[in-house]
Formats: sequence, structure tokens, C-alpha cells
Amino acid sequence: MIEEVGCDLAIENELGVIIEWRNTQDLLHLSYGYLCRVKGDVKGPSYEQGEIDDEFKPIWKSIDDSIELMETHYPAEPYKAKFIVTREKRFLEEAKLILESG
Repeated sequence: MIEEVGCDLAIENELGVIIEWRNTQDLLHLSYGYLCRVKGDVKGPSYEQGEIDDEFKPIWKSIDDSIELMETHYPAEPYKAKFIVTREKRFLEEAKLILESG
């Protein structure tokens, strides 16, 4: 996370693992989700040149706002979007349940 958003994290809960099989790409993808808290100061990310050229910028959103973004903003390629949106939205929903349960 230091590279992506410029901070260290402390893992508080494991959200689980999502296993994807993208048959048109012959790709098995495993994603591990964690609920974390920022540890220390937030600094700038350490992007690679391509990410800098593409003007990547970290944004911090609430879980509800993040879920809404997942529902309204999709990657350009529909097949890939189906996996990304389903996976990330599921992790966000699980994190919300954990936070709401105290």
C-alpha cells in the first residue's frame, strides 16, 4: 500500500478470498481482501512512470461511496469489468458488515 497510496496499513480483519476463473482468458485469479486501518502518516504514492503518465491519483472514499462508484463506473472492457466490479464490491460489502457489527 505504500506504493499505491503512500501509507502503511495495519490489518484488522481478513475479508476472505475470491477465486475467479476467466475462461475466455484461461486465467485463474485469486484475490485476498483485508479490512485495514492507516498506520502512520499518509504520504504520496510511488507510481511507476506509466501510472504517472496516465495521471493516476489515490482518492479516499467511505465504504458507501466506494460501493456506489463500483455500481456506476466500469472499466471500458465489459468482460473484465464484470470480474472487477463483482470482486471489489463484494469485498466492500463484507467490510461494511464487519464495521457495522462493531
